[in-house]
Amino acid sequence: MPAPHDHIQIIGSGNVAYHLARRFAFSAKCHKINIVARSNSQRSIFEALSDKVKFFGPEQFNPEIGTSIIAVSDDSIQDVAGKYSDYPHLMLHTAGSVNIDVLGNAGLNNFGSLYPLQTFSAGKEVSWSEIPVFIAANNEENLKLTSAWAHELTDWVHPISDAQRLSLHIAAVIANNFTNHLLAEADSWLKSHQLKFEFLLPLIHETIEKLKLMSPYDAQTGPAIRNDKRVIEKHLSQLDNRSNLKDIYQLLSQSIRKMHEK
Repeated sequence: MPAPHDHIQIIGSGNVAYHLARRFAFSAKCHKINIVARSNSQRSIFEALSDKVKFFGPEQFNPEIGTSIIAVSDDSIQDVAGKYSDYPHLMLHTAGSVNIDVLGNAGLNNFGSLYPLQTFSAGKEVSWSEIPVFIAANNEENLKLTSAWAHELTDWVHPISDAQRLSLHIAAVIANNFTNHLLAEADSWLKSHQLKFEFLLPLIHETIEKLKLMSPYDAQTGPAIRNDKRVIEKHLSQLDNRSNLKDIYQLLSQSIRKMHEK
């Protein structure tokens, strides 16, 4: 019996798995979405998405479904794939920093990756039409099938190599995770001075909006790019009791100066 290519199986029950299932549930092409997870704790959340979504334990993995997606932590991908090494159809992972060969090394013959470049959080919807999805596979036939599923998520689909995907992931960590940490530091600093983080929101919004019109390099402002030593020293003196934040301020100021030296 041919594998059904209107069904998809997602291994994992975290944020990425949830948002993939939610999007596929709106796809006319996708008639069944199996969620395979160790814990039953998220069953009601997933099954509330659509009648298409069914929740199963690991022992109920269906080897007849034509495409399966591993959406678990990077360190768990190889172990999970190894449990289904006899699976004859297409197995994909969603990680940015894991080569697709990890699936081949686990014993699979048809494999690849489907990497949506976005941050996913519980309870926060995303606009899939604005999300780029990057794909790879171990042969052209599998790449075509991966592309077909990716296009059910977004029209912004790009085949790339493992090395390119890793470079994207590094850039994403710098742009998103590091920026979020800096905002958390700013929030903590403001709270320690009885000020509200929401005062920064118009500034943060404008910073992002400018990037639609110019490069981050051209958008750079502030005392570091002006080499305003008096302001920088005044700021640093205020940070004496926050050594970690002071170190970050100094390091980033030096990095800005170095990047913009003529």
